[in-house]
Amino acid sequence: MISQNSLVKSGSLISLLLGVTTLSFILPTNQVVALGSCKNVELTFKNGTNQQISIPKDGHRVKNKGSVEGWNQLVLGASKSNLQAGDSWSNTLKLNIKCVTDAEFEIKWSDNNGDHFSNFTSVNISDQKAKFTLK
Repeated sequence: MISQNSLVKSGSLISLLLGVTTLSFILPTNQVVALGSCKNVELTFKNGTNQQISIPKDGHRVKNKGSVEGWNQLVLGASKSNLQAGDSWSNTLKLNIKCVTDAEFEIKWSDNNGDHFSNFTSVNISDQKAKFTLK
């Protein structure tokens, strides 16, 4: 049987090796605070091409700039097919990042030429809104 003291020592050794303080082991119930949660963010997608595009429900990613946790999967509440050139479509959802002024997004979309990924950096979502022009 493993004693509680050996677990604490192992946690301390691991955190020392990774350069992380042991406080990260003490606060597992505050994981939402550490990872972030930005609720009811309106994402607006504008078709900046000269043809129809489609935006799938999944295949997108989001992260806080400089975050240790890296990219999170971003799943929209719905997909949008045949978005006309110049038209916009919005989707509101909860993001698994903090509401910051420099979020990063990777948005997947497709047209007659196939699938595309558009990267957006320094997106301000502190007002719980983001606009993306796909081109």
